[in-house]
Amino acid sequence: MKLSLVQEAQAASAVLICDGAGQIKRVLRDTIGLEEILIEGRLLQDVIGVGSAAKARAFIEALRLGEPIEEWQLEMPIFARRVSLSFVGCAVRFNHLLLVASHSRSGLIRTCEELLECDGSSECPESALNQFLAALRSEPLPRPKPFDNNAKLYGELDTMQRELSVRSAELSRAADQRNRLYAAVAHDLRSPLAAVNGYASLMLEDGDGAMRPEACESLSRIKASSEFAIDLIDSLLDPSAIESGRLELKKRAVCLSEVVSGTLATNELFARQRNVHLSATLPGDLHPARVDPGRIAQVLNHLVANAIKFSPSGASVSVSLEQSGANATLRIVDQGPGMTRARLSRILTSPQIQRVGAQPPKPIGIGLAICRKVVAAHGGRFEVDSEPGVGSTFTIVLPLSQHHPRLEHPTTPAAH
Repeated sequence: MKLSLVQEAQAASAVLICDGAGQIKRVLRDTIGLEEILIEGRLLQDVIGVGSAAKARAFIEALRLGEPIEEWQLEMPIFARRVSLSFVGCAVRFNHLLLVASHSRSGLIRTCEELLECDGSSECPESALNQFLAALRSEPLPRPKPFDNNAKLYGELDTMQRELSVRSAELSRAADQRNRLYAAVAHDLRSPLAAVNGYASLMLEDGDGAMRPEACESLSRIKASSEFAIDLIDSLLDPSAIESGRLELKKRAVCLSEVVSGTLATNELFARQRNVHLSATLPGDLHPARVDPGRIAQVLNHLVANAIKFSPSGASVSVSLEQSGANATLRIVDQGPGMTRARLSRILTSPQIQRVGAQPPKPIGIGLAICRKVVAAHGGRFEVDSEPGVGSTFTIVLPLSQHHPRLEHPTTPAAH
């Protein structure tokens, strides 16, 4: 029987083979005119219209799991417009899905009948075609709800993936802005610190022999502290390097007791001003540790200064150092306000440092998160035990040298 042009168009169809992931392997027939989109190697989910992409994924997933689809409506872009096509399909064998598409159910029936008239092949077995015909010639059945649920879930997943991409881009921009802020702060701080260092050096040179020993000692401490601060600005205030694990260490064998003593001497005046008693327990026979003394001093200075700052007047801050096996254990104990578990977790994962004198104290740079990363870069361990209303204990565990190399005396750490 001769068909009209409209009937011919309605009977147009496409037959294709996909793998289990929905990738088009072969196009066996295409009288619809989909040659520009049904390209071998592409995923069916990618050539389906945006509105049906989630449905297409649910369709392929059901076929892969061995559930034959009796009829499924999917939209495809044809000649700059979206056209709804009826699909049937089944898994012929592992990783081999047979799909038939047409404009209408009658078109699907005619296509399957024509395929049956041809010699059967492994790609289009008679059993699969007969299964399609039996389903298509029967009364339409309600679509199983699991397929609808899958389509809905895939749609929600698409939405979440798009939102995740947006959030990721926002975080990347925020990280870039933060790093630019660090660079700007470092640039602005370096010049006045360099001037302080220069004037202290000049006064020490010009006043040699004419100043009191106490004045010379104070100027020497100012010079050493400014040099240390400049070094911190040049290297330690680079959060991207520290957080990405690219922290460069200049290790050498040092006596940790000397590093701790220097930190205590630096913060002694600050403790007196705050009316906080600063004490230390330091052994004299500790094995040397191979560390970067400048970076360990930076960590200790931050912890001790913060312990003093947050302790009430009349409180005590103690620092102890002991050897336990092949490790050295440093503890800084304060009598400050302490922290809740939630706040401690947030601080340990986000770089923060408290600005002295600010009411309330405000974060301006590196903090416990960076301290932990610096200690970890030395192969050590950083722990915090804190209780609101009681205080905090900061513990640093560092590996000691098993041998006894020649000790190098560390420079004085930066003043608070």
